Amino acid sequence: SVGADQVRCLIASRSLSKTPAFTEHELQANLTERLDPLRECLHEMLGWLDKFDPSKDGVLPKNMKAFDRWALSRLNGVVRAAASGYRQCQFHDVLDACHDFFLAEIKNRYWPVASRVIQYNKPKDPGRLSAQSALRVLASALLRMIAPICPATAEEGWQHLPGAKEK
Repeated sequence: SVGADQVRCLIASRSLSKTPAFTEHELQANLTERLDPLRECLHEMLGWLDKFDPSKDGVLPKNMKAFDRWALSRLNGVVRAAASGYRQCQFHDVLDACHDFFLAEIKNRYWPVASRVIQYNKPKDPGRLSAQSALRVLASALLRMIAPICPATAEEGWQHLPGAKEK
């Protein structure tokens, strides 16, 4: 069955200048290509934040390892692109920015390194805490950017994001 977030995601993935009609096949393809990969990426990030308490163990960006700071510096451009997309009611631009960044940059470049640092270092290791702090910022940003389009997905993510959940 198709949920409300899936339909919103499909509609948001289209330019408003195009015909809004879509087929069941387009809906399924959109889920496979757009929403499911973002959900999986979010699920992975939240999984590595299990037992992480940002109020006790969080690392400020200026104190993070260089690779973690790199990921956050790249995030700033995505946030700007998403804000511009929302201002112009170009929701497909928001989804494109999130999809491209989180799947190309984070999952393919940052994630392989960060996951190893988290997996193989002790819980209080500075490198691990730096990576977890960066992942928390990334997950929080993704949730904020997709919330207007996929509120149920965002709300579910907020339930699992460690630390203060100011909305």
